[in-house]
Amino acid sequence: MSDGQDGSGFVKEQQVVVECYLCGVAEIAFVRGQVRIHEPDIGWDKDTRVSLTQCHVCGDIGLIQQFRTHYFEHDPFAWSPPERLWPWPDTVALSLSVPEQLRAEHEQARNCYRVNAHTAVVVMVRRILEGVCFDHNIKEKTLMASLKKLQSQGAIDGQLVEWTTELRVLGNEGAHYTGRGVTSQDAADALALCEALLDHVYVFSRRFREFMKRRACSKAPTGLSVQVSDADTEPNEST
Repeated sequence: MSDGQDGSGFVKEQQVVVECYLCGVAEIAFVRGQVRIHEPDIGWDKDTRVSLTQCHVCGDIGLIQQFRTHYFEHDPFAWSPPERLWPWPDTVALSLSVPEQLRAEHEQARNCYRVNAHTAVVVMVRRILEGVCFDHNIKEKTLMASLKKLQSQGAIDGQLVEWTTELRVLGNEGAHYTGRGVTSQDAADALALCEALLDHVYVFSRRFREFMKRRACSKAPTGLSVQVSDADTEPNEST
């Protein structure tokens, strides 16, 4: 990181080379703000600084963390290489409610994104869509037909139907040569939408059903046992 002073005595604008989330490669970023954490009881070598950075190419904002390596204040090598704290698309693991094989497929898609294999990302996302259908015992001849059946079963609806359609189309474009590459932004969006789909199907929908079952039991007269099926947890459209 450039951290010196110019002839007037003012600190020059700090710069650091860090991987840009949007550009997908290491770029020069300007430091727009900084917080230093000093722990004198531990020693100078435990000092930490967290910087707000802005990529000079695309303007994307990020947070980085560095640790002091020696005590020369204006030595550009006095701090460790930057470690990006945010944004980072894959810091949160998928819920264990998501089937293990689908979690493994999603991790492969993440690995593809880490090495800028954007076409491979969207193809892996398409495989995950197939996996969701397979997990619901849907094995139609085409993915389009399988997704329609998944919708008819009530596993997806509304905007999720649009998401799966666009992810399927993007996956098809990635699987067949068209002369057009898949952008970093499209790959990142595909990963994020895929994760949201998995959360909806395997986490939030199940949690809602459990919530409705508890509600039904709490309304039952004392001493009575209430059996609630998944069909009974559908919201009442008249209220």
